[in-house]
Amino acid sequence: MRPGNLYTLRVESRDLVFSQVFAVAGNARRGTEALFVRLEGEGLTGLGQASFPPYMLPTRVENQAQLLEWVARGPRELGEWAAYLEQPERVSPGCLPALAALDMAWHNAMEQHSGQAVWQMLGVPNPEAVRSCHTIGIGDAAFTRAAIEAGKDAPWIKLKLDADRERTRAVIALVTRLTEQPIAVDFNQAFVKREEAIRSLEYLPARQVFLVEQPLAVHADEDNLWLRARTTLPIYGDESIQTAADLQQKAELFNGINVKLMKCGGLRPALRLHAQSRAAGLGTLIGCMAESVIATSAAAQLAGLFDYADLDGHVLISNDWVE
Repeated sequence: MRPGNLYTLRVESRDLVFSQVFAVAGNARRGTEALFVRLEGEGLTGLGQASFPPYMLPTRVENQAQLLEWVARGPRELGEWAAYLEQPERVSPGCLPALAALDMAWHNAMEQHSGQAVWQMLGVPNPEAVRSCHTIGIGDAAFTRAAIEAGKDAPWIKLKLDADRERTRAVIALVTRLTEQPIAVDFNQAFVKREEAIRSLEYLPARQVFLVEQPLAVHADEDNLWLRARTTLPIYGDESIQTAADLQQKAELFNGINVKLMKCGGLRPALRLHAQSRAAGLGTLIGCMAESVIATSAAAQLAGLFDYADLDGHVLISNDWVE
């Protein structure tokens, strides 16, 4: 890379609109707030994106302010932009989605500049053969039947459920009649009481359900430990574990973790989380939120390392932003 080849950061705020209502425990919505970034220079454009679902603390306003602060510092060489990516601890935890968006754009620009795929630059396995799950939100029986049909070719199903035990019983009975695909159940912090959680888990057939994601609240550490000791189903942390510091504190609470670029700050932090998880003997899932294909494609570059891939967040989007 020749000295003086400067790259300019540009930021755009827009909403992603869903093709249908997407419901999980605690909320149902028709879209999500987002920020898109471009890193432009040498005739190249690196793209990145950040999402802000309502159940996560970071807001678009504070993340946009962080990105605009970087914009105000002026054009920089790719090597100078990379310095931001190597110091995630210098960014407020609330602005890790902004860092993830910059990280994606930088890797995308480097991919074009070098002619190497991102997975090759990072030295990870080729993700070409990895396929994502198919995610099914909460809905009535007709909705669930249609969703199962739409996802019939996926390697596994991610099924969103809530704290309603009768709904859980009915949905599990319906889904297991309709498909023999492996199922991961995501409760999205549905349960206030651990006893309610363990009773709902009893409806999940171990022959088909291979993991349960985040049944209890983020800060319910003792309850998570209690639950893990009382079920044979692997419990994966999502909202509870966002960064390496979280994992260091909470590894014993879970059997595995869901790593998301938005939560940890980008591809390299995700690689470090993966290595840390493996060292702790935990299973690993590379996941996403409701995101543009820009973001899910970036995460997919790491998928060859992980046990499971949940990267279909762009499928919901009716106004995706890709040139």
